[in-house]
Amino acid sequence: MAEGKTGKSAGKGRPGGAARKNAATLEARIIDAALALAAKRPWGEVTLADIAAKAGVGLGELVAAFPSRLNIISAVMARIDAKVLDGLDPDLAAEPVRERLLDILISRFEALAPHKAAVRSIARFLAHEPEAALALRRAVLRSQAAMLAGAGVETYGP
Repeated sequence: MAEGKTGKSAGKGRPGGAARKNAATLEARIIDAALALAAKRPWGEVTLADIAAKAGVGLGELVAAFPSRLNIISAVMARIDAKVLDGLDPDLAAEPVRERLLDILISRFEALAPHKAAVRSIARFLAHEPEAALALRRAVLRSQAAMLAGAGVETYGP
């Protein structure tokens, strides 16, 4: 999956840094195109070919980055996670866990706000496609664990 790739690891002087940055840019264009299409029509009607055309990339290039639409959804979740975690207020570290979790939840809603129509489209699709929703369970659990870690909550054990 592509959600582990970011442009941050593409430092100057590192072998392959430019390639990683180009891959991150490609992935960002694909994610942006998918969100734009999902905002305008039902996610179930959006094809990989539609996303490739909107992103201005070849279908083969898109599939190499994201083999399925579910991989794209997972990458959207990872992007939102990164935005929320990168924006954490270090002054909240001394606050109670409840306050830190509330701050993260509010930040998550704010990060998702520009994509409200796309999120609604994808959520409606997943509500009627339980197999697809189940396939995203790992991404959902990863996202939840990341948000809890951001709040300083341990995510292992019962």
